[in-house]
Formats: sequence, structure tokens, C-alpha cells
Amino acid sequence: MTHPTSQRTDRRVRSWPLTMAPVSAQLAPEVDPRWAEDFILELRMLDVPGRAIGDALVEVGSHCAESGETAQDAFGDPVAYARSLDLPNVPFTRADLGPILPWVLQPIGLLLAVGSASTLRTGEPVEITTGLLAVATVLVVAVVALLRWFTPFVRFVVRRPVVTWAVLMAHFALLVVLFLVLRGVVATVPGSLALGTGVLLLAVGTVWELVHLRSEAGDDDPVTATVDAPGARADERRRTRWGMTALRYGGALIAPIAAVVLVAVDVLLLG
Repeated sequence: MTHPTSQRTDRRVRSWPLTMAPVSAQLAPEVDPRWAEDFILELRMLDVPGRAIGDALVEVGSHCAESGETAQDAFGDPVAYARSLDLPNVPFTRADLGPILPWVLQPIGLLLAVGSASTLRTGEPVEITTGLLAVATVLVVAVVALLRWFTPFVRFVVRRPVVTWAVLMAHFALLVVLFLVLRGVVATVPGSLALGTGVLLLAVGTVWELVHLRSEAGDDDPVTATVDAPGARADERRRTRWGMTALRYGGALIAPIAAVVLVAVDVLLLG
């Protein structure tokens, strides 16, 4: 059973773009994007609905436009100001496996599919090693930990992006080292079976994620305002929607695309 905050985490993940800059540019172009980003982010972590966030941001932008003050001068620290507002919040507590399983199934499927592709030529069995099991274990632990401590993780990412990148690269390097160094054989399976299992896991993980994303599309709770801010253009809103659609579904397709490319390289160039 997932942690009771997993649905809240998933809702936040779906609702947050990689950057809030397009949102702030539409709703409050007078506000410094970094101030607006911290403001939106803090309200998101307080489970404030998107329309309430948008209205609050428009009010800040309107004040700045009328007074000529910056948001920092008028309202102070964005995080402190966001916490001081008495805005409604909507906590989400329904447990959901949707955001967890694809993150586990896809990497394992990728490893199996790529690792067993060459065995179709040689006819040799595929070895299930302790390294593969260790990678699967680390992935499960990492995903569960991310969902459990999502808010501190987001704060860390926003405030220390370079350190975050280094940590993620170290995590990836750990997975590679575990896979390559732990060579103890737990079992051997026919190459066709390993390849089929890898493709199946990739397919199930990808379809699961796409279906989950689509089902959550109506619940994204985007940051909008009751009334559009002056100067907001329809073409800007349209470009933002297209960009968010690409971000939404693009991540789910990375693993299968990588598998196809790596298997093609193995078969065409190394075969």
C-alpha cells in the first residue's frame, strides 16, 4: 500500500511544469519571474488550488503595475508572503500506485531488453545477476523515498539545482556500478524469454504511465486566474499548453525510445 500522500505528490508532479516562467509571464508580467516562481511553488506545496494561486499572483502583478514597486519591495520574501495568505487548500489523500510502478517497470524492462538483444544471435541464455536485482531494489527504494519526502526534495531541487544534478548523476552511476560489478548469477533464462519479458515490462510501464497521465489530465489544476491579466495573449497560452503536453507525455516515452535505439545499434552495428 502506498503512503497516503502519494496522490498529493502525484497531483503536484502533474501540476508543476519544469519552470513557472510561462505562467508568471502570462498572469503577472510585471513581477520578477524568480519571485513569482518561488511564490507559486510555495503555494503549490501548501495545496492551494491553481485558480486561487493565479488570482493571488494577478493581485501582486496589479499592485506592482499600479505602484511601480517590485514584488520584493511591496510584499517581501515570496515564501513568507505565500505562507501569510489565508488561501483555501485542498489536500489529497487517495493512495495511488500510478506514479510508482512505471518508474520501476520501465528501467528494469530497458535493462532486460537491451541486455538480451545480442543473445538472439548467439543463442546463449541471459544471466539474471545480483546486479540486476540490486538495481531493481534501489529503484523501488528511491521511488518510494521520493514520494514520501517529495516536498523537501522539491525545495532542495529549486534551491540547489547544481547539487541536485550531481546527486542524480551519482545515483545513475551507482546503478551502473551495481549492474556491472555484482555479477553473481541468480538464474539463467532463454534469451527470447528475457527479451520478451523486457519488452513486456517496457510496454506495461509505458502504457500504464500514459493512461495514468491521461486520466489525470482533467485534474491538473493549472495555475490560472478568474480574469486574464492585461496583455496575456491567446498565442502565448496556446504555446504553453503545447509545451506542457510535450512535457507531460514525453517523459513516459524516453525508456521505450532508448530501448529501440540501443537494440537497433546492437543489431545493426554490432551484429
